[in-house]
Amino acid sequence: MRLLLKNPLLRRYWFQTKIQQGLGVTAYSQADAEEILRIAGYFPTYIPLVQEIVEDIDVSQIVDNVQRNMGPPSVRGVWYPCLNLHPGYLIEGQMENGLFAASIRT
Repeated sequence: MRLLLKNPLLRRYWFQTKIQQGLGVTAYSQADAEEILRIAGYFPTYIPLVQEIVEDIDVSQIVDNVQRNMGPPSVRGVWYPCLNLHPGYLIEGQMENGLFAASIRT
């Protein structure tokens, strides 16, 4: 059995957009979250559509529909829509100059 512990360096981000409920990402920083979204195909298309970015979002404050359909927010990656549990979606990399240099392995 694998035990998944919360990494104290990870933060939950909520990107509220104009055209959908939003995007939920767990990352080391806002720049890391934006890079994860870019790799997942959401940025730069969604940059003009972001109305607000909430750091350390309390997921209990997010609407029920999102809560029922999100992945685990303790795992680094996009948890809404749920991409961080997809079997072919693995982000790996290393910290460089304060940013997480990531790549997706499929």
